Amino acid sequence: PKEGIKIRAFDAIVPIFTLIILAILGFYFNGLSTLEGEELAKASANPLSFETFRAAFGNADSSVVLFQAALFAAIVAIFIGVRRKIFNLKEAVETWIYGWKTMIFTIVLLLFAWSLSSIVKDLGTSLFITSLLADKLPEFILPATIFAFASAISFAIGTSYGTMGILMPLAVPLAHEIAKINGMDANAMHHYMVINISCVLTGAIFGNHCSPISDNVILSSMSAKCDHMEHVRT
Repeated sequence: PKEGIKIRAFDAIVPIFTLIILAILGFYFNGLSTLEGEELAKASANPLSFETFRAAFGNADSSVVLFQAALFAAIVAIFIGVRRKIFNLKEAVETWIYGWKTMIFTIVLLLFAWSLSSIVKDLGTSLFITSLLADKLPEFILPATIFAFASAISFAIGTSYGTMGILMPLAVPLAHEIAKINGMDANAMHHYMVINISCVLTGAIFGNHCSPISDNVILSSMSAKCDHMEHVRT
């Protein structure tokens, strides 16, 4: 910080709360604008009901909402910093651009992962794998197999969200078909599906935290002022 300028918690709290509040409002109104038919009628009759919030948040375009909320929060942070003379506008813009540069690798990986997920969906890969493995793979092996694949993919590409995007369209249909083949009732099938979905999520996060190219591992070593590879190894 510059001499004579006292840094306050308020300078960080306001942009963070701006991000949270705008994200919540954005999810609500963005999702509300997509509702049709019976859902729209129910939302119009009870705009603040739990069902309306659930429908709105479920239909919201999260990428658009989060981008808009983050952009506005960044503008608020810049405004506060410039007004309090913590930095000038040029320094603020340079810092903002530098922050974007550190995210480029992660953004590119996510774009590739989402593209691959879309290709997998269009090719019907999940249907092929389901028909190939559903009657051959024992039901007790599938969760461990999904976890291992999720961990390996996440470790290799360094992003948990990308891994989830790749594996979720494959794991869910396969788990559902195996549950049907093994004659599980509705309750057992529900628990089996939850277990396999959990394996995708936990495997993706486990591999991500072990990966040397993961953004959160890099940020953890930087914030602790620790050698990056020492942090990965330990």
